[in-house]
Amino acid sequence: MKEPSKYGVTGNVTGCYNRNNKNDVAEIISLAMDAALQTPANIGVPAVLTSYVDTGITSVLYTPRNATEVAKEVQYGKWTDSTAIFKVREASGFVAPYGDFSPNGRSDVNYNFPRREQANFQTVIEYGDFEQELSIEAKLNLIADKQMAAATTISIAANYFYLFGVAGREITGLLNDPNLNPAIAAAATGTSASTKWADKTLINIYDDIIDLFNELVSQNPNITQSTPMILALSPSSNVQLARSSEYNTSVMDLLSKYFIGGLKIVVLPELEAVNGDNTAYLICPEILGEEVAVTAFGEKFKLFPLVREMSGQKQKAAFSTYGGIIKHPDCVSQMTGI
Repeated sequence: MKEPSKYGVTGNVTGCYNRNNKNDVAEIISLAMDAALQTPANIGVPAVLTSYVDTGITSVLYTPRNATEVAKEVQYGKWTDSTAIFKVREASGFVAPYGDFSPNGRSDVNYNFPRREQANFQTVIEYGDFEQELSIEAKLNLIADKQMAAATTISIAANYFYLFGVAGREITGLLNDPNLNPAIAAAATGTSASTKWADKTLINIYDDIIDLFNELVSQNPNITQSTPMILALSPSSNVQLARSSEYNTSVMDLLSKYFIGGLKIVVLPELEAVNGDNTAYLICPEILGEEVAVTAFGEKFKLFPLVREMSGQKQKAAFSTYGGIIKHPDCVSQMTGI
């Protein structure tokens, strides 16, 4: 065993060094002690210290909100208006054989004033001071994200009201307007007499769409294949438009050749049925210079001032809706069972 150095213990001696008795090796040895653990056994480096935190944020995705792709979105008045009144005119008359002094024959115009109610809705965001400061430590923009959440919530609700209206109010949607003609059924030309497109060939699917178009023409003869149109389909039905033949021709190829005025495809998840009994919706957006349908609001998104609480803040967001307004129901046709 080596003698301790002037400033500490050397060699194999374990313990402490007493400066007052630095020449007394025996005392040093008596003061030496085993290096027993005074803390819990090492279990490794905490995982949080070896974790990489991605600076980006991944958002949860929602289904498409495409009601405004089917009918143009417009603003009617203000959110304080209780109703919207529309003016409808219809020409009438008859002719008679001409005579210099004959008073026969008459032409007139008839007016009507249909109305639609407006409904107001709201949502509220709130955050505490501690919650906000804690989010800053996590590099999160809490206030902006909550405002975005309010905008998303309102967008989802508005899309629903545009398609289905508001229950209990004089507000209907594009898909449930009572003035629409009854939907026709798809032909049972698929495997085992199935009506579903998943069980049909390219020609079967194409024929169903032509039947849907034929229904539209029978309702309004002003519509031809030169008229721009919108075909709204569920996500799974839209996939079936890619079906092709051995000659590498798809349903879309056939549709683009026939509908020379243009056929726009819009995916509406709301047309997807749980049992696969999906619906197709064909609409002519404009007829003889007049719009066929609109999705209408009085206030699209209104963000109110922040309200200060004892240790937090609240903020309200609101919007209003008239639902989906179909002005020419005869320019819309539907098919079920696809």
